[in-house]
Amino acid sequence: MLHDVDFAKDEDVGEGLAGHPGLIESNRVLLVEDDLAIRETISDLLEAEGFFVLAAANGQDALQILRSQPCPAVILLDLSMPVMDGWDFRQAQLRDAGLRDIPTMVLTAAGFSRETIRTQFGDVDFVRKPVAPDELVAAVNRACRRDLASAMSAVAKRRDAGVRAAPACPGG
Repeated sequence: MLHDVDFAKDEDVGEGLAGHPGLIESNRVLLVEDDLAIRETISDLLEAEGFFVLAAANGQDALQILRSQPCPAVILLDLSMPVMDGWDFRQAQLRDAGLRDIPTMVLTAAGFSRETIRTQFGDVDFVRKPVAPDELVAAVNRACRRDLASAMSAVAKRRDAGVRAAPACPGG
């Protein structure tokens, strides 16, 4: 089941776990991908493996999700998207002290090298599309295990700063 949040329809995105500030789930993934078929395929694949996937069609929607939903353990980020592309999203994420610690994995079909991605994005994982399903699941599993501590640290910073009635993800 694709949990695609459409802000253009002004839907309530505060359902589910958002009412529990500070909660991070190690199986929660934010997928930022403009191609609906790819978004659905990746979402279905990861959900079949036990992940809870929220999806956004562009970086602007992804930022709104991050500021209104519990923190994901990892963000899967496409680069080429309308409205706000992955490059601009990542810059906004890095400028926001509450969002910069959320682990990010770049998914791209473009011909960028790993070095170019790391130079522009910092310490991120990189997966080239098309990707084999088992390779993607393994990469997401590694990212969730390895980087859960970083995401928890970001939430702790928010809590220590005295933010109380805010969404669970620290960027809001």
